[in-house]
Amino acid sequence: MRKIAIYGKGGIGKSTTTQNTVAALAEMGRKVMVVGCDPKANSTRLLLGGLAQKTVLDTLREEGEDVELDDIRREGFGDCLCTESGGPEPGVGCAGRGIITSINLLEQLGAYDKSQNLDYIFYDVLGDVVCGGFAMPIREGKAQEIYIVCSGEMMAMYAANNICKGIVKFAEAGGVRLGGLICNSRRVDNEREMIDQFARQLGTRMIHFLPRDNDVQRAEIQKKTVIEWNAQCAQADEYRQLACGIILVATFSGNSTIDQFENAHTADLNCVMCHPSINYVADMIEKKFGIPWIKVNFISAAGTAKSLRKIAEYFGDGTLTDRVEKVIEEEMAAVGKVQEEVRVRCQGKTAMLFVGGSRAHHYQDLFTEIGMKTVAAGYEFAHRDDYEGRRVLPTIKVDADSRNIEELHVDPDPERFRPRAGEPEVRRLESDGFQFRDYEGMMPTMDDRALVDDVSHCESERLIELYRPDVFCAGIKEKYVVQKMGVPCKQLHSYDYGGPYAGFAGAVNFYREIDRMVNTRIWSMIEAPWEKSGPAIDAQYVQ
Repeated sequence: MRKIAIYGKGGIGKSTTTQNTVAALAEMGRKVMVVGCDPKANSTRLLLGGLAQKTVLDTLREEGEDVELDDIRREGFGDCLCTESGGPEPGVGCAGRGIITSINLLEQLGAYDKSQNLDYIFYDVLGDVVCGGFAMPIREGKAQEIYIVCSGEMMAMYAANNICKGIVKFAEAGGVRLGGLICNSRRVDNEREMIDQFARQLGTRMIHFLPRDNDVQRAEIQKKTVIEWNAQCAQADEYRQLACGIILVATFSGNSTIDQFENAHTADLNCVMCHPSINYVADMIEKKFGIPWIKVNFISAAGTAKSLRKIAEYFGDGTLTDRVEKVIEEEMAAVGKVQEEVRVRCQGKTAMLFVGGSRAHHYQDLFTEIGMKTVAAGYEFAHRDDYEGRRVLPTIKVDADSRNIEELHVDPDPERFRPRAGEPEVRRLESDGFQFRDYEGMMPTMDDRALVDDVSHCESERLIELYRPDVFCAGIKEKYVVQKMGVPCKQLHSYDYGGPYAGFAGAVNFYREIDRMVNTRIWSMIEAPWEKSGPAIDAQYVQ
């Protein structure tokens, strides 16, 4: 069960954002409870169809201490559970103490017990107040994660920065962390870029950028969340994407910070795209916390579709499977048109890929999808299993070099180890052909093509002379040498001036960029300095 508090400047759209996100999670089959921590008691009205809910404090005032859980909690859209803390009469008493009373009462009545089968608890907290009772979700450790709703307006960012100061103050005592920023757009100039930069300055990330859309107001007039009002509209998909950003509890990459993967042990599935080192990390996470891992590939349209289906198959959720198929159908229709357009010009052309990580293997699929052939490829400093697949691991013997590397031994965590899938379920999936902890390696897909590990500069030049590829994919250090030989070089260590290339939209970006690179005539006109007639250097000795 994840406990999340939503903070932000007053009027920024916290309650609307929270309720629409909860609706998206409920639509995905998650069990969610919302605790409104605002004296206005408007944190759940869209989930309840506009129905005014009696608050906890009102119930206590009218009925005394003899209160049942059902007296202060109601079911809303998607079977979510709704509670409003409420507050004192205007101008009387402390609203913050009402929040303390409310949360304590919910605990006493068993609202958070395991028997409730809750996946998420959301606290919708008043304004940017982080002192007293309003700070309780932070101060008392009631919430584990804080998400701040903001915009590109100066005061919204100012309030977000103040909230972060409160998080820092209470983080060590309460174990709370900043999950990220949610930008609820106000159509400010360069808003997305500003919040991205603001997030980096705070050491966090922007979870999602919510565009401003009048459908939000149209749904509110009907006293509904956007998803309940019109599940097919574009804004409903924006809230679904925001929910997915919250579901994704951790990301690992070469430049990740500890904040981005400190919650990895709470995941239900570990999806591994790169290799080899991350495979070993995934193995250790599984041994320590019981989280299984699978190999995925979101580079190429076919690879993205296959990976989405694999994830859905693991969870065995019919609704998720149907949604995945719908997404694939919609996305592939657009991708297929671009593939056909580009394939006419790229069919039969060749590529070489020499780059680290998984890219030299995964990017071959993108070239295949537009009719191009990879004639040579290789990794940098690869292991045997990168080429031959993980099936060779048991046969690898410890040699003199590997003896110098410390062996890491991992034991199950006595408190947090929890097998996400039982042994019978794992056996059933495997009997149906589902693969855990597997990677086939590059060799099975290369046939009779050249495979060179850690290619040298001399080898690169020789391969270009032999095969004369239409494009050479490598890192920045090879780029200009390759281009002087009359071959375009696609930089794959980063997106350089293009990208992104992951997912369906990323595949389309790559098709078009490669189309432009391999079909321009400029490369046949390039002549390296050493190929020109006359001396390469013209100089005189100093007398």
